[in-house]
Amino acid sequence: ITRQTLSTGDVMVKIPKFWYKRYVEGDYEYIKIADKALPGFKLHPAFNHANTPSDCVYVGAYKGYLLADPATSVSGQGLGSNYTKVSAIRSKATKKGTGWHLIDISTVSAIQMLIIVEFAMAFAISQTIPEKAQGAVTMYQI
Repeated sequence: ITRQTLSTGDVMVKIPKFWYKRYVEGDYEYIKIADKALPGFKLHPAFNHANTPSDCVYVGAYKGYLLADPATSVSGQGLGSNYTKVSAIRSKATKKGTGWHLIDISTVSAIQMLIIVEFAMAFAISQTIPEKAQGAVTMYQI
């Protein structure tokens, strides 16, 4: 996982594709992560949108700045406005071009899975993401 500034000026976090295996034994749930296909492991859905495989996803390192058109992920900028319609927010993200979207549930799932594995605890998300950033508008590119 690396932080990158793209040619668009957006600061993004690059998450390489990974495979996972999730199972329960007794009272414990296990999640295993691999950087290549292994027996019993599945490619995480974040890396196969609409049957289009991807080697990585880019997630905004910052909240999407919505006063810019299109939206941007840059330091020191918040949402910039009180948007109430998801369609208006989605439009700001997709104006960047092909592959740009609002973050979706499969990408959130991948991030959660990586955090849980890294910190070996299910409540790690509340411990690692500042409260003001939870639920923020985030863009991603596939």
